[in-house]
Amino acid sequence: MKGSIQWSRCAGVPRNDLARSPALALWTSMLAGLILVTSSCGGGDGAGKLTPKSPKDAASGLETAFSGASGEVSQTVSAAAGAMKSGDYEKAAVSLGTLRGAGNLSLDQGIALHSSMLSLEEQLIRGVEAGDPKARQAYEVMKRMKKK
Repeated sequence: MKGSIQWSRCAGVPRNDLARSPALALWTSMLAGLILVTSSCGGGDGAGKLTPKSPKDAASGLETAFSGASGEVSQTVSAAAGAMKSGDYEKAAVSLGTLRGAGNLSLDQGIALHSSMLSLEEQLIRGVEAGDPKARQAYEVMKRMKKK
């Protein structure tokens, strides 16, 4: 009991009001939220949304998110998705960088773009580690695009 009294003093809660305290409710809800986030509860629709398994999956997600886009954005999405599916990673890096700089993205578009960039970067790092000169060149392009 003494430990809970000390905790209540740290939280700014008088001892006699501990059971009805708004501060206690806040601490409890924060703890519950932290547990939910760290344990990945609710792994339904949003699970794995940020990190697709392969660049081809990421390209499909990119096409879906930008399906309503028109004009130059639509062409850039098509170029990026096609390059990711065919393994032309340098072209994919340039196209994704161009999309990133376009601005005015919806939340779903931003998530799909970020996910695609993560997937591509992961693929390029694997290629660089395997000694692939094309992967190294594409990775350098991607790093430059990130700085802009």
